[in-house]
Amino acid sequence: KNLTGPPTCLLTASVPGPMTEAHVFTHRNQDGLLMVELESKGEAGRVSLPDLYSEVRASMAQLERTESLLAFFNLAVTRIRHFTGYDRVLAYQFLEDGSGRVLAEDREEGLESYVGLHYPASDIPEPARRLFSMKWISHLPNVDYAAVPVLAADGEDGNPLDLSYSILRSVSIMYSGYLKNMGVKSTMVLTLLNNGKLWGLISCMHHQSSKHLAYEHRTAAEFLAHLLSLAMASKEELQNRDYARQLSQLHARMMEQMLRHMNFQEGLLRHDTNLLSYFGATGAVIAVDDHLHKLGTTPDDDQLRGLIGWLIARMDQESFATDRLSTVYPPAESFRAAASGLLGLRLFAHKPHFILWFLPEVETTVNWAGDPHKPVEVSRINGIEQLMPRTSFALWKEFVRGASRPWKAVELTAATDLRRVIVDVVLRKADELTCINEELSRSNVELDAFSYIASHDLKEPLRGIHNYSQFVLEDYADKLDDEGKHKLQTMMRLTERMDELINGLLHYSRLNREKLEAESTDIASLVQRVVQSLTPRLEELHVAIRVLGTLPTLPLNPVMFQEV
Repeated sequence: KNLTGPPTCLLTASVPGPMTEAHVFTHRNQDGLLMVELESKGEAGRVSLPDLYSEVRASMAQLERTESLLAFFNLAVTRIRHFTGYDRVLAYQFLEDGSGRVLAEDREEGLESYVGLHYPASDIPEPARRLFSMKWISHLPNVDYAAVPVLAADGEDGNPLDLSYSILRSVSIMYSGYLKNMGVKSTMVLTLLNNGKLWGLISCMHHQSSKHLAYEHRTAAEFLAHLLSLAMASKEELQNRDYARQLSQLHARMMEQMLRHMNFQEGLLRHDTNLLSYFGATGAVIAVDDHLHKLGTTPDDDQLRGLIGWLIARMDQESFATDRLSTVYPPAESFRAAASGLLGLRLFAHKPHFILWFLPEVETTVNWAGDPHKPVEVSRINGIEQLMPRTSFALWKEFVRGASRPWKAVELTAATDLRRVIVDVVLRKADELTCINEELSRSNVELDAFSYIASHDLKEPLRGIHNYSQFVLEDYADKLDDEGKHKLQTMMRLTERMDELINGLLHYSRLNREKLEAESTDIASLVQRVVQSLTPRLEELHVAIRVLGTLPTLPLNPVMFQEV
């Protein structure tokens, strides 16, 4: 009734033949077939069975106290080698390009160190990685074993038998040959998963002789691999937590700065806390429409516009990141010193608005165990083409250019979070602008109402004052002295001036809604009209107007220009 998955040890039983006593394992394969396997009892490790549990528990307690991932793996390989007895135990990490590197190692005295060496992706091809992802442990007691074929019983359909979870499954010729070329007699590989994905391996190697590790010790190692994967994810999270907290604090300051400015660009650029405060970037750019706002060391404007055009055509997501820009965008070779690493955010799907961060080139030397560029050899064996193992593991140094330090997952998350902050600020500003426009509309309505009152209610009394003053001058001129006449004339001029001011106010209120439509206008004629309208006032103030030279004809709005 077992579900599909790794084998379970049902019992240990006496069996006829050379094994005499064997462990009986069972599981169902992915086709639903019940698989039963018999494996002879193996050799005990350095730690006795009664002490094995205490050994694993003590190992985990020590691992939990380590502060860094490197210290974590250095201790892990040491503890695993201690209770399994292998000559060499190393921690191997898969990199983004499929290659791998040795992070930590504990080995028998006299063996050559593998720490820091890189291995090409072809050393562990994709089918092998798929199997490692499915199984926590793979054990090969003797690389010189003789494979035994699996034959279909009479009446069976003869389809390939799924042995993915089998503990006795034969390994590929490439793998066993690879181990022989390295001088390895026996191996055990433990899988390391991070969030369900293959992250790396703990590889145990024995060089002196074959080694069939006891099932109980293998189980302890498998259990430790489970715990290592869980603890590793926790270690990475702890290492990133402080950094993520710093980035979150930056978000809060950035949002506050953006809200204080008319547009978000100024909040991200015009303060000590700015885009260069993120990720250790040495250059940053905000591209809004066709405007480029730059900080730090960046490519020039033409190079940036070419890069943005390429991003517009390429980016189908909110962000894009690479630590080797020139490999995906060849023109970047010309500015790789300043911008080998790129992290780009597209702020709005419908607009070409971007934020770009740049990391400088970091020239490094990678130590490979053999030439990584040498083609993989393929050979035909028994009519089947098979990958052949490498025979050379001589140190091969590669000088790497055009690469920055890799982007961290927490940085990519922080960039996406910043995009949300910017979008939130832009939406807030849009809401504020809507409120301002609504308030402006209400003000315009009130101004129109005031204009109506001014034109009807204020002008009528003014006309009455002006007319009665004129009547008095006409009807009682013989009864008034010169001073009285002068005062009445002054009163009439003041009412006329008041009338002009009201007309000007009404005109000004209409100008706010006047469309800026230009037309060909003779400036000389326009000036003449203005002077004529102002003649009484100009004479009163003893002002003379002179026009020097010839005034042009220009495309402009004559009504507004006349007001000026």
